[in-house]
Amino acid sequence: MEAYLEFFKEVLSGGTVYTFVVDGDYPSQTMGKGGLVRTFLFWSLEDRARRYRETTGQFEGCEIIHIPLDEFCTSTLDSLVGRSHIVTVGLNDPGGAGSTSYHRGIDGLRNYLDHYRLQKDGRAPMAGFWGSHESSS
Repeated sequence: MEAYLEFFKEVLSGGTVYTFVVDGDYPSQTMGKGGLVRTFLFWSLEDRARRYRETTGQFEGCEIIHIPLDEFCTSTLDSLVGRSHIVTVGLNDPGGAGSTSYHRGIDGLRNYLDHYRLQKDGRAPMAGFWGSHESSS
């Protein structure tokens, strides 16, 4: 849960989301029976993305890219819609055996980011927002 909450805090603080370019696309994992769920991977700090690569050995030689938060919330997320039956975004996956990654659907992620932006600006209360909406896999 900690990495999940840190994603929002770090992204809003730094204003940037990080990922890799793999064969001209964002990295993703296909899950579920018949590959119905496709999860695209993003991190809140460049160091987190780098550690994932070091831990898993995936994406060696792939460039880490920096996506400004406003671009991520609009064109990046828009580009993921419809790429599979169910599309989710994996947040701050630490990689490695037994690691826990947190996934959020695109609309849910946008809502959480919007809420965090309002909260950061002092316009929305934090208390009670999270409730039982956290999702892990």
